[in-house]
Amino acid sequence: EDSSPLFVVTSKDSEKLYPVSNFLTKSLTSLTGLASALFFSVGTCVLNPSISDRLYNSLDAATQTGDLDIQWFLDLCFPVY
Repeated sequence: EDSSPLFVVTSKDSEKLYPVSNFLTKSLTSLTGLASALFFSVGTCVLNPSISDRLYNSLDAATQTGDLDIQWFLDLCFPVY
């Protein structure tokens, strides 16, 4: 089994490789990537009419019973993560 990295970017001078790199830029880039992955995985499930109907039925049942059970939905989204 080979455990070497798939892609490595190195530089002797990080300021040369990333001239405008700061904590805020790195944080916003990471958050944008995580949010887009979340929206993509949930969005593709919600755009499916049968899943959307089942999700709405679960939410309607939750308003009546007070118990929200969407584990089936999380199981559908989990493989994307």
